[in-house]
Amino acid sequence: MTSTETTARRRKVKRLLIDTSALYALNDADDRSHSAAMAFWKANPDALFVMSSPIFGEFLTLAKKRFGGRAVVKAGEFIRQSPRFEVVHLDENDEEAVWEIFHRYADKDWSWFDVTLFHLARKLGVWEVFAFDDHFRQMGLSVLPGP
Repeated sequence: MTSTETTARRRKVKRLLIDTSALYALNDADDRSHSAAMAFWKANPDALFVMSSPIFGEFLTLAKKRFGGRAVVKAGEFIRQSPRFEVVHLDENDEEAVWEIFHRYADKDWSWFDVTLFHLARKLGVWEVFAFDDHFRQMGLSVLPGP
């Protein structure tokens, strides 16, 4: 059993994947999806938001450009310490699986980061993702909060 599964069972929560687009929208009041992101966040207080370590890194990199180092470190510490988030670190087998998916779907406009979440969906059996990125619909995932 993974630490994500243990945490979810202990807390009896619903696990959802979370993409950079949702993390960014939650943190940027000027983002066009901010209101929808905040409403979804508040409506799901018991959800466990699961992301890959590459998604966490992508968020930190993009947010640092927009908000600066101090603000992004604060946001990163919140994610790392909050019981509402889990960052899953990819091992060598995960990296190989992500590469295979990325290679297989080279005709799609999917980023490496998006493919890491698709891999986690398959690995963890979590088919819903909090995102504002339509690529996840192409992958067959349920995108929340939805249109």
